[in-house]
Amino acid sequence: MGIAAKSSNSLAFIFRVRLPFHAFTYSTSNSGSRDYVQNPNQNRNQFLQSVRDVCKARAFRNLDHALHLFDTMLHLRPLPSIDYFNHMLGAIARMKHYSEVITLIREMESSGISLDVYTLSVLINCFCHLNRVGFGFSVLARILKLGYQPDCITLNTLVKGLCLQGNLGGAVSVVFDSIREKKGYKPDVITYGTMINSLCKVGETGAAIRLLRKMEKGNFELDVVLYNTIIHSLCKDRLVTEALNLKSEMMSNGIQPDVVTYTCLIQGLCNFGRWKEATSLFKEMEQKKIMPDVHTFSILVDTLCKEGMLTEAKEVFDVMIQKGIEPDVVTYSSLIDGYCMQNKIDDAVKAFNMMIERGCLPNVFSYNTLINGYCKNKKIDDAMRLFHEMSNKGMIPDVVTYSTLIGGFCRVERPQAALEFFYRMRAYGQHPDLQTYAILLDGLCKNKRFDEAMTLFQEMEDNKLHPDIVIYCILIDGFFNAGKLTTARELFYSLPTKGLQPTVPTYNIMIKGLCQEGLIDEASELLEKMDENSCSPNDRTYNRIIQGLLQHNESSKAMKYLQIMVDKGFSANATTVAMLFDLLSSNQVDNNIQEFFQNPVQDVADSCRTGAATNLILGLALGYKSVIIPIFATSIAIYLSFSLAAMYGIFVSALGMLSTIGGIAEVAGMSHEICERTDALDAAGNTTAAIGKGFAIGSATRVSLTLFGAFVSRASIKTVDVFTPKWRLLLGVLAGSLVSGAQAGGNLHAKALGPKGSDAHKAAFIGDTI
Repeated sequence: MGIAAKSSNSLAFIFRVRLPFHAFTYSTSNSGSRDYVQNPNQNRNQFLQSVRDVCKARAFRNLDHALHLFDTMLHLRPLPSIDYFNHMLGAIARMKHYSEVITLIREMESSGISLDVYTLSVLINCFCHLNRVGFGFSVLARILKLGYQPDCITLNTLVKGLCLQGNLGGAVSVVFDSIREKKGYKPDVITYGTMINSLCKVGETGAAIRLLRKMEKGNFELDVVLYNTIIHSLCKDRLVTEALNLKSEMMSNGIQPDVVTYTCLIQGLCNFGRWKEATSLFKEMEQKKIMPDVHTFSILVDTLCKEGMLTEAKEVFDVMIQKGIEPDVVTYSSLIDGYCMQNKIDDAVKAFNMMIERGCLPNVFSYNTLINGYCKNKKIDDAMRLFHEMSNKGMIPDVVTYSTLIGGFCRVERPQAALEFFYRMRAYGQHPDLQTYAILLDGLCKNKRFDEAMTLFQEMEDNKLHPDIVIYCILIDGFFNAGKLTTARELFYSLPTKGLQPTVPTYNIMIKGLCQEGLIDEASELLEKMDENSCSPNDRTYNRIIQGLLQHNESSKAMKYLQIMVDKGFSANATTVAMLFDLLSSNQVDNNIQEFFQNPVQDVADSCRTGAATNLILGLALGYKSVIIPIFATSIAIYLSFSLAAMYGIFVSALGMLSTIGGIAEVAGMSHEICERTDALDAAGNTTAAIGKGFAIGSATRVSLTLFGAFVSRASIKTVDVFTPKWRLLLGVLAGSLVSGAQAGGNLHAKALGPKGSDAHKAAFIGDTI
């Protein structure tokens, strides 16, 4: 098309006026309607039929081809019927040239062509796709004014347009208020499906489910697509159990799940680490002859790799290839990442090379995954080789690539190279994010480059890239480790002025640093302030304050925090336990320590003085002793049950007689209030009567057993009597076992423990036995 034509098109777009197509130079070579277009009036029927065929087959080469045919139709005399124009408009709309369709419809009206309901419905569709739903409603008003009855397709188009705008309230109003009540419009499956899809997209899964229930009551024919939409949304909302229940409900309604259903559920289960259930669903797919797709396999491979189950992940990967499903770049990247997480860098490289050999081109994410593996294994040269390979292949490294390599340089103690790479990153147009700064600052602090770290920190603030709490934690920890107490304090106490709230890790770093500097009182005060600031201490907090107190011989305070830690359900870590044992083995044990470590802990410690064998014996002793209370409680329960059995039977019989009290009150004409009370008793009586029937059946069974027992006795059959319940004998057996258990436990306990305070006992604490 020439320059003049392009200029004309630009003017037409500005003024929303389309110039006649015969104003342009156009070639109709290789067109199925070429002969007819050259002289359409002589071959009118053939031309119109060819236009209809092209529209149905969607065989337009481009928009210009379609516009040329439309322009030719518009100049035919007499004008073709509206049906031919509608075919053309629908075809151009399917090509997503909505603005052109609106312009063409205006030309039709200018040429005196009367629009029908289909034409106006196409116009509504175009307005809705252009996010101009208000114009769509104007066209709807015109339809009604002309006396046409809009069909479901027209109104579904408006509902979809409102949903695309996020105006779900308007969509509901159209469906349930103005249209259905006043114009007789009945929503169909497409209407509800459109609204359910839109509700799920905006996170209103509960409303989508309520709409599904409304469809069930309305006897709509539900399909798997509707259920899949809600199942996918439930999984996104982390409601996987509810999604599984919906899948069971769907199957009970005779709708079989498809690959999309299973893939959504497997993804949801894997996100929660419920990989066993995910693999069960995968096997269920195979049993139902539903072929998993590449996405399903990729999810399983990725999850198994993250769980550290590389062997199983590789088996799934191999099955995938055996079934003829070619892994994509996501599958390979997940496998490579799994190998890298377990430091199997050679296997990761093999998987990377296999991906290339099988014709799957790696992307930036694939390269980043392998580069990260190299950096973790301190193979920075190999990582840089991959970086250059990316660039040579025309790939643009992203911020993750640069951040990973910066971390790799810091890991091998090359902070200067990390800084140079950081500035190179910015020179190439990649803007570092907070994580990039965090990685570099952490590397500089660990390599004692504090001046560069503070310069970089200041640069962040100058560039209006506000540091987050992670950045401050890195700097505070780094300055504490370098003995720069004043700087670390200033950074911590400046957090409120920066609009940041200290987190538990922030307090832990401060408490550890203050304890290292011997500022125990300040560390204790900071711990007390944590609860005031709605920041509850965790096990690391208590372990660090206890360790600091023990290091500075503050055993009384240490025991106080140890008791608090235990009361909150936290456990001492290995370092804290070792320090406590060191304190116990010294001669500086005060009363607080002795009171805290009472008999249970002392016994375990004493039993270790001669090795592991006596410790095992003590374990057996405690096992025997642990059954004393349960056996005693069980014996009492048996005694009470059999002793009060008769009373229980009388009570049940009396309660069962209440089954007629409601009828008696009603016949007697009692007041409404009395009848309400007797109805409740009547219900209880009926329930008890039903239970009584159960007792009757049980009694019949007992009678038959008694008769059989009498026969055995009369026939002098030598057998064990299991027909007469000897519950007192059972109590005796339990009591005997209780006594023997207590005696055995005591004996073993005595064997396991030696005299406390003996030389051997002290030697056990000093040595490595405990």
